[in-house]
Amino acid sequence: VPDSGASAGETAGSDQTTLDTGDWVEVHSLEQIHQTLDEAKRCRGLEFMPEMATYCGQRWRVKKRVRAIFDERAWRMLKIRNAFILEGCECTGRGMYDKEGCDRCCYFFWRREWLKKL
Repeated sequence: VPDSGASAGETAGSDQTTLDTGDWVEVHSLEQIHQTLDEAKRCRGLEFMPEMATYCGQRWRVKKRVRAIFDERAWRMLKIRNAFILEGCECTGRGMYDKEGCDRCCYFFWRREWLKKL
């Protein structure tokens, strides 16, 4: 469940001001993000995927706040808080599942703890 439990270092370096569509943010460094992750590489249930590391330290515009996601494994909608989609930050699918990768081009979901408002 994306919002269950707290992770180590959850508040370390996090800026908890509100983010809105159109705001500019900087993705924290990989080291800062790792401080928010548990043993399963999740922050409050949301996974930090390996390809997301390529966006660390860069500036992006908030596309929208995420309020619900579809969990394909459980086949149900889940409510989520403090997560965002950033314009232009999409998964390429490289290295996923098999040699050919994934062709879906999904947006990454970014926890508020991983972003600094500019």
